[in-house]
Amino acid sequence: MLSLADSNLSDNSLQARLADVPRNTILLLEDIDAAFVSRDASKTVNTAHGGLSQVTLTGLLNGLDGAVGSEGRITFLTTNYPDRLDPALIRPGRVDVKQFIGHCGYSELERLFIKFFPDVDPAMSAEFASLVTQQPNKVSPAQVQAHLLVNQDSPRDAIHDARNIQNL
Repeated sequence: MLSLADSNLSDNSLQARLADVPRNTILLLEDIDAAFVSRDASKTVNTAHGGLSQVTLTGLLNGLDGAVGSEGRITFLTTNYPDRLDPALIRPGRVDVKQFIGHCGYSELERLFIKFFPDVDPAMSAEFASLVTQQPNKVSPAQVQAHLLVNQDSPRDAIHDARNIQNL
């Protein structure tokens, strides 16, 4: 676990940590948009704890695919604001696939229900998906997952309370 906002983390220590990541590893950098506002503002970033991050955009880029970049590593970057990311960070070769994860459709709702309740009658997953898609507002996978976790002991309750997903 590594926080780019850590005031004790520098470009050198970040690159050393990334160099230690073994081959054939999945690396996850969550909320990458919060690490740097822009190339100009990336020299130091205020952290939530009042310190200053010592990691620069250049340091991160070199750590990801510079001399210390590791072969066979898959890196996932998550963001709620892709438009805030520096073009150098998301250029082809660094980011090869962009995947938007939006609201759940009928088939995603069915599959999520089945993941939580694999042994139930498939008609129950269809009933759940139908009830959720009839709601006026769309729901995210996180909302559905939270709802199913709350009702993990009873698929019937998960269906019965399906209209409450938006209240989580």
